[in-house]
Amino acid sequence: MSKQATKPTTAAEWKKPRQEGELVTLPSGNRARLRPADLMRMIEGGSIPDLLSGVAAKAIWAEQDPDEIGGSVELAKQYDELLNIVLPAIFVEPKVATNDREPADDEIAIEDIELADRTMAFNLSIMGASSMRKFREQQEKSMATVSNGNEDGGAS
Repeated sequence: MSKQATKPTTAAEWKKPRQEGELVTLPSGNRARLRPADLMRMIEGGSIPDLLSGVAAKAIWAEQDPDEIGGSVELAKQYDELLNIVLPAIFVEPKVATNDREPADDEIAIEDIELADRTMAFNLSIMGASSMRKFREQQEKSMATVSNGNEDGGAS
C-alpha cells in the first residue's frame, strides 16, 4: 500500500469542490464551473423557504421524474422557484445573478441558461462533488475519443 493511500484527505482537498467547483459541459455546449449544493443546509438556513422545502427534500432523496413535474403546474412552478434559489449558489463561473437584480457585466441571468442546462446543473450539484467529478471525467474521455484526430470518433 502506498504512503498516499494511508494518508487522510487534506482539508484543502475536502474544500476544493465547494470553493472552486468542477468544470462541466452542459447540454447546450456551454461550459460552467459548478459547486455541489447542500440543500439540507439551505433549508436549515432559511435560504429555501418552507413552502419549497418539500420539493427540495424530494430532490435530495428521490430522482425527479420530468413527467411528474410537467404533469403538475404547481409542482413545476415550485421546482422553477427552487432552481431560481439554487442556481446562483452553485454556479462558480460564470456567476449567476439572483432574480431580484440585473446581472453585472461578468454575470448571467437565470433566463440566459437553457432549461436543459438548468436542470442538469441542479441535478449534478445535488449529487455531490464526487459525482460531478466523475461526470466531468467521463465527458473528458468522451471528448478525447471524438477529438483523437478522426472526425468519426476514432473509427478508420
